[in-house]
Amino acid sequence: MRKFLRVKMNTKAIVFEDAKEEYALFGGRGLIAKIMNDEVNPKCDPLGPENKLILCGGLLNGTLAPNTGRLSVGGKSPLTGGIKEANAGGTAAQMMGRLGIKAVIVEGKPRDNEWFILKITKDGAELLPGDKYAGLNNYALTDQLRKDFGEKAGIISIGCAGERGYRNSTVQVTDMEGRPSRAAARGGLGAVMGAKGLKAVVLDAAGSSAETPYADKEKFRAAVKSYVEGIKANPVSGKVFPALGTAALVNMVNALGALPTHNYSNGRWDKAEKISGEKLVEIQSARGGKSGHICMPGCVVACSNVYSLGLCLMAALGPMEDPANIGHLCAMMAGRFGGEWNPERLFAIGVQTLALEKAFNKAAGFTAKDDRLPDFFSTEVLPSTGSVFDFTDEELAAAVPF
Repeated sequence: MRKFLRVKMNTKAIVFEDAKEEYALFGGRGLIAKIMNDEVNPKCDPLGPENKLILCGGLLNGTLAPNTGRLSVGGKSPLTGGIKEANAGGTAAQMMGRLGIKAVIVEGKPRDNEWFILKITKDGAELLPGDKYAGLNNYALTDQLRKDFGEKAGIISIGCAGERGYRNSTVQVTDMEGRPSRAAARGGLGAVMGAKGLKAVVLDAAGSSAETPYADKEKFRAAVKSYVEGIKANPVSGKVFPALGTAALVNMVNALGALPTHNYSNGRWDKAEKISGEKLVEIQSARGGKSGHICMPGCVVACSNVYSLGLCLMAALGPMEDPANIGHLCAMMAGRFGGEWNPERLFAIGVQTLALEKAFNKAAGFTAKDDRLPDFFSTEVLPSTGSVFDFTDEELAAAVPF
């Protein structure tokens, strides 16, 4: 059974506990929403002791499935005052899966202004003094941590912005080359990590014997094989993204008239070509950069770029248009967790996640009015398409009730 690792910063206590059965079909953003609703006061100070920092992988993390090594970082956002999940690639989530950890839940605050490093290995977890790392930004920090803990460590860290409680600060994750280049950037969760006195989490899964349980491993393997073939056969995930990276979307979205230009007042930008995937590849080729970079173990899309100034969404963006690939995902879920899975049950996980997030935000004091776009979306015509946002409040309320 997968475990929760609870770290109590006020007492320095570290506890492994079996995840309850009710959490079995929660992962990533959904698991964060579930824990936040169950354990956190929605009206708490985001930088206070009642808030929690949650680190977890998705439902298929730690399996053979491709593109499932994303890390979700969650808590109450100091930027918005609502629930927040931010997501990143890198090596940390898969290391958590290999160590049998479903989630790391960081609680409380240190009594003094101390900094700590949380080290997690097959032998357990411990809080180590981290004051000597304070004041280092992420690249200098990970260079030092890799010297101190080994080149193969997976690292989750904050820089000076997180230390200082900046409400736009990120949580960074090291990629397969040890660079802290993968950012969980939304919601200022780096400030939440900083408020906990946690400078970094260092993971080392070497020698771990934790195994992922499968209801039907052969069925799972067959579904993974078919899904990988579907990803590679799709023209977007199999050809465009590996060649141009995610910036390939710039020209696509601009052509659709949906690029958020001038605060969404225009759907196209006449200089979009200068920040497109095509332009990026042209520049980085001249500078010795690299396309087709893999940001996490098990990625078969390779949509990252190394830009030489020195279930991942991208595995779904094109392939999910093919019902066969949705069927392969359902088969993976059945092989991993058992039972019958169809598209309705699969997509209901997302609806459930949104409903839980809205429940938390409602308890925090938000209303349906806060869940609406500014009025100008409904009144100003978008020049590129001649349209306005014309869903009514009643239609929006019916989608996922607040």
